Amino acid sequence: TGAWLFICDRLEDGEPLCEQPLHKPPNALGYVLKPSAGVNRPPIYIKLQIIGPTVLGRSFHYDEPPCRQRKV
Repeated sequence: TGAWLFICDRLEDGEPLCEQPLHKPPNALGYVLKPSAGVNRPPIYIKLQIIGPTVLGRSFHYDEPPCRQRKV
């Protein structure tokens, strides 16, 4: 329940949401927010999916930089 309270507080404070197409299920839409986790910490990556009256939490973790590909 602590995570949901955190999400609600961030949304009530005006944290921006971005739409993001989901891979699973195909053609579904998710919503991403990346609120601050505090000083010297990466933002928290939160992805939600809305199905009817239900909000599903799909992701909740520190935001990780994109993986750089290199030849091995």
